[in-house]
Amino acid sequence: MKYPIACVAAAVALSACAAIPNREDRMVQGQPEPYRMGFLSGCASGKAAAGSPYHVFLKDAQRAMDEPMYAAAWNDGFAVCKSEREQVDRIMLRR
Repeated sequence: MKYPIACVAAAVALSACAAIPNREDRMVQGQPEPYRMGFLSGCASGKAAAGSPYHVFLKDAQRAMDEPMYAAAWNDGFAVCKSEREQVDRIMLRR
């Protein structure tokens, strides 16, 4: 009887986490779709460039050529997230 209660509690806890948007999602909230997609792809790419093993380089090259807003947002996301990831690494290495 203990296991069903534990499973329900775990499911409730996980569903609560899914409802909380991450920081990057909050940063682009209310922006047009090309900006959101560009920023989020650039952000993942910036984290990957800074050495994060949990992120990959993402860029829709054709879309970047066709949509200036996507391209600008990708650059914004890349710069912000790469810088933040590098700062976290510097702080962690000082310990």
